[in-house]
Formats: sequence, structure tokens, C-alpha cells
Amino acid sequence: MLVLDEVDLMSPKDRRREILYLLSRSERPFMLIMLSNNPHVLKDIDPATRSSLQPEIIHFRNYNAEELFHILACRARRGLKHWEEPVLRQIAALTTRLTQSDARVAIKTLLYSVTQRDRTIPQCFDRARRDVVVDMIHDLSDGALMVLWAATTAKTDFARDIYGRYRRFCLDHREKPFSYVYFCSTLSYLQSAGLVALISTKTGRTYTNRVLLTFDRPIVERITRLRFKV
Repeated sequence: MLVLDEVDLMSPKDRRREILYLLSRSERPFMLIMLSNNPHVLKDIDPATRSSLQPEIIHFRNYNAEELFHILACRARRGLKHWEEPVLRQIAALTTRLTQSDARVAIKTLLYSVTQRDRTIPQCFDRARRDVVVDMIHDLSDGALMVLWAATTAKTDFARDIYGRYRRFCLDHREKPFSYVYFCSTLSYLQSAGLVALISTKTGRTYTNRVLLTFDRPIVERITRLRFKV
């Protein structure tokens, strides 16, 4: 059994994607599990490989408010002496409505609600959401962080302009830039992580992607300066 996480980050032109074809045609009984936050990932796999794989699609939906409440209640029972159900339900509702049910934000909000009694639940939620974003950006690879930095500093929010800014940054720091295809895959990954939103926009006779940030720009600028000494 082989598990490939974030399989959509393999560019269609990446030679490593041949592993999908080779595994699908192997005489050995491999079971291949491919994980992705991109619901259209199978469309990017060539027809011959897709036909051999015969994939079975399993979609895991986001938690609903009731499921998040039970996750929080489990944590509360294990770690707290006293807790109130209405507080847990309020946290679950905020998380479901504003963060696509990110359990990390919900759990950190619960932590702040019991360690910072002077703050309201919405204030604890806002801080938890900001802290989770900072943690996510800290954990990005150098390449993904460069792409995100370019998105925050380019003159426009069009993907082509951001790619130009990204290439200049790489060349200035003697790094080999991604191809445009892999750059777009990285943008898709950043979208799946909730850090950007990709909006298809018609310009003239063609469509292009706009890249909209979902967090405050100074966060990524500060982290980039620390990592790359810029």
C-alpha cells in the first residue's frame, strides 16, 4: 500500500508523475491512495493512467458545527476541570462559519478562552485564527514561501505578474525558480491551505487567475525577512 499526499503538487510535466502510470501497470498488487485538497486533481492525470488506475473517489466533507462541538467537548473532558457547553458551541459555530471548520483554530480558541479570561470568545477566536496562519506560513517550504511573498508584493494580483515577481526574487537569491505550471500548482496548494483565494477573471478574450490573500500582508513579509535575510 502506497500513500501519496498532496498528489496535485506533481506537475503534469513532472517526470516523477510517471510513478502513477508505472504503479497502475505493475504486476505486483499495489494499492495506491492519493490525497488532495483539489477536487479536480483527476482531470490533470492523463487518460491512459487514469484508465489503468480506475480510481474510486472518496470525498471527506468539512466538519459541521455539531462535529466540532464534540471534538472540543472531548478535549475539554480530558484537559479541563470546568467547562461550559454554550462556550464550546459558540467556538464551534464561529469556526464553521469563518474558517471552513478548521479544528486547529477551534482547539486554540478553547485554549485561549481558559487561559485569557479577560478576553471574549470572539477575541480569543481572532487571535487563534491569526496564530494558526502564522504557524502555517512558518511551516511552508522555501519555494512556497517565496511564491506567497511574491503575491504580497507584486504590483497587481494577477498570477502572471506574481510569477514574474517570484522569478526575480529567486534569481536575486540564486534559487532555481519553479516552472509556471509548478508555480500554479503551488498556488493551488496555498489555496487548499486557506492562505489565498484564486479567482478566475476574464481579461480581454482569455481568463486569468487573480490571487487574493486571506491574511494580513505584514505576517508573510516579517517571516520572509527572517528566513531569507531580505
